[in-house]
Amino acid sequence: MLKNRLDNSLPVHTLVYMVCSSSVGAIAATLLFVRFILNVYIIDPYYLICTLIICFGLFFTAFASLKDWKDNLLNEKTS
Repeated sequence: MLKNRLDNSLPVHTLVYMVCSSSVGAIAATLLFVRFILNVYIIDPYYLICTLIICFGLFFTAFASLKDWKDNLLNEKTS
């Protein structure tokens, strides 16, 4: 029963959060690439580097919460 509950439960809000965070990070990385490699100035690199640091931090925080969520489900006792 626990295995069935683990397969059927999915933290959609956390996955959406991870997808959005990685999308913003990919856009910031692309703009940094355009700035330094193609020499096209769109947004100040300071803001892009800060955005990348923030997105990586948010992504890995959500990833760690997924790991804790799975461990919590596996350790929970069924009545």
